[in-house]
Amino acid sequence: MSTDWNSTDIVCPYYHGTDVRGGRAYIVCDGLDEYCTMQMRFETLDRRHAHIEAYCAEKYWSCPVCDSLDFFHLKQEEGEL
Repeated sequence: MSTDWNSTDIVCPYYHGTDVRGGRAYIVCDGLDEYCTMQMRFETLDRRHAHIEAYCAEKYWSCPVCDSLDFFHLKQEEGEL
């Protein structure tokens, strides 16, 4: 998986990296367990860059994916999943 971001730029604890395949740009994040990951697909590198700048490298707690993973892990810890 290639990345165009320096790992020191990223503050999100769920971020794994970036990828480009078939003309699409991806961000790879943690999945729901240690056996999988999730990918967000962007139509352009610019849109992926904007997402990384806004969330992965800045306010990751505002990212909908991060928020969902936080909620999932909280429910898991509380024994609801």
